[in-house]
Amino acid sequence: MRKMTEKGFLHRSYGRISAEAFIQAHREFLAKGSLGEKTNPILKSLDIGDMLPDPALSRLRSIVLEHLLDTNIQKGQQKLESTINKPYTATIFNNCQIVMIGAKKLIKCFNCSIHAQNWCDYRLYEGAQQWYAKISHTSGRTIHVDRLDSIARMLKQRVRAVTKNAPQNSQPWKMRAKGDRFYFSKG
Repeated sequence: MRKMTEKGFLHRSYGRISAEAFIQAHREFLAKGSLGEKTNPILKSLDIGDMLPDPALSRLRSIVLEHLLDTNIQKGQQKLESTINKPYTATIFNNCQIVMIGAKKLIKCFNCSIHAQNWCDYRLYEGAQQWYAKISHTSGRTIHVDRLDSIARMLKQRVRAVTKNAPQNSQPWKMRAKGDRFYFSKG
């Protein structure tokens, strides 16, 4: 049998089964762990008869949802603390010195300044005309990234050699002989 989770409990609690039967079926899940500390008083009042099954189930749903949200917040804080260990923080600003917060989160931490600069370049290339970025290090050093410089870096043509530099009179596919075998050069 699958292990019951908070999300699974919330999903299944809205099924066709009666509230009393559902609570009895999932009583073990509700009574264990840190969730049991909050749900045991409701289960006891249900056993005594002080509370009806339907209101008890709705209270249990709210407690399980609250527990789920608390655990998600704790996981998010742990993830945030792990990003604090990264020394470079890239932040996008607009012309009013206000961090741009909208559909995209425009603050990010990095281990390397080059990765931070590349991230800023992509965000500034997509952004508005007044935007600029600052990359700050934990030591207090700050790098200012201008939008026009970012666009220039994004649109810069990479120079690549088309052919090798060959002598004027030779052809790259010329047949060559060496000892007891011969081959064509690959150019």
